[in-house]
Amino acid sequence: MSDIVKADKVYDINGVQVNEYLLENHNTNHILLPSKRTSPLFGVVIHNTEVVKSDDCGRSYTVATINGNMENSRTHFYVTHLSAWQNLPLESTNWTCGDFKTKGNGNWGCISLEIIMNGATGDNNIKARDNGARIAAYLLKKCGLTVDDMYTHNYFLNVRDGVNGDYKTLCTTPGKDRNCPLYIVGDWEGFRGQVKKYLDELKNNV
Repeated sequence: MSDIVKADKVYDINGVQVNEYLLENHNTNHILLPSKRTSPLFGVVIHNTEVVKSDDCGRSYTVATINGNMENSRTHFYVTHLSAWQNLPLESTNWTCGDFKTKGNGNWGCISLEIIMNGATGDNNIKARDNGARIAAYLLKKCGLTVDDMYTHNYFLNVRDGVNGDYKTLCTTPGKDRNCPLYIVGDWEGFRGQVKKYLDELKNNV
């Protein structure tokens, strides 16, 4: 298919432009898609995905997904320094956590954010992280959750593999497969604080 992808809807989440392009509405290549969530939503999971050679990486990942080039990865949001692209409705499960149907249930019980960065410093990376924090705060508020209901990809990899530890340990210890979100996990408490700040602002502005 052509790589010309245009958002069906553009809206704002907490100061971040979101381009809605739901895969289920554009599945001409008949890629497999996650099912609707049937278990309770309990969290938001944070990932880092590498920058690609594009002015709009979120759009590029959306194109790659709909073209069948992302293997079995399906995320709710790709977040960049420019904007975000929404690929799945909020009531959908996701395929990002690698935990299958283990007791972690990250794929089945969380909304997933892939924050596109290629380092922890630099203007674009800092802005992408900030946009991710803004969207995470919005989702937590919308779903009646707190920053304690926000997880790293590592958390679910560690639960899957039977690693013992508290919330912080499971979030920040690299998983057997990968260390994700690579550019945020080293400052996980700082990121949580960033999200809490935006969450508090949203609550106070009601």
